[in-house]
Amino acid sequence: MSAGGGDRVPRGDRLAALATRLATGDTFTVTLCGARIHAMADHLHIHREAGEFTRRPPPDITLNPGIEAVWDGRWAITVDEPGWTVTAAVGHMATLSKADRAILNTLPAAARPTRPVLIRNGSDAPVLAGTIGQARSLVEQRLALALDAVTHERHLS
Repeated sequence: MSAGGGDRVPRGDRLAALATRLATGDTFTVTLCGARIHAMADHLHIHREAGEFTRRPPPDITLNPGIEAVWDGRWAITVDEPGWTVTAAVGHMATLSKADRAILNTLPAAARPTRPVLIRNGSDAPVLAGTIGQARSLVEQRLALALDAVTHERHLS
């Protein structure tokens, strides 16, 4: 739910099946609540399922300077100047700068299209969110809240 950006908890039977499968130590990939889970013997990769962008694309958001906006339920984005819109990287990755593509290439291939990019005034030159303004992942905070790991509001920042 945290990585998928949604607001619905997984069904109990699907969650139980995932827990059983994880206990086997097998390598597998599944989706759950909009998140892609790639399990290996010694670790997990959990990120937003790129296919969800086709089925349920997050809307583009026009950003207002100095006002934090939440995009796709997973990113808090702030810019200093007007004219920026946040959208998904899918369809824009080839036109990103070499430096931005290098950053994306550090991620699993399936996670790259789900990252936010910024486009200024309808330009064809997107930039990776965070290289302009600030882009803060909300996944960790959402997970901590879901697990009741936050005992006081001061722990949210």
